[in-house]
Amino acid sequence: MNTISADRIVAVADFSVETLCNIQDHLRISNSFEHCAYREAELDEIWRLLDMRKRVATGAELQRLTQMLEIIWQAHDLVGLGRPLDAARALGALVQPQS
Repeated sequence: MNTISADRIVAVADFSVETLCNIQDHLRISNSFEHCAYREAELDEIWRLLDMRKRVATGAELQRLTQMLEIIWQAHDLVGLGRPLDAARALGALVQPQS
């Protein structure tokens, strides 16, 4: 079970829904410059992992990864602007089931 604390850096080993939800939960409680710096670093790592996977992807997977990268970049920019709650909402597109 993941402990939620804005003062801790989330370990990012993949870009699974579980990892994204964990970062989203941390974004919701981040309220300082230091917290936002942690969240930016976590989103940077997600972006790096997605970009590596995208380099070998084709077809529908390539399209999905490209969309994910755009959302991660948007969330990263929002955190950089001091808007972690907006970043958490942006990540919602990646963690909520699609209808």
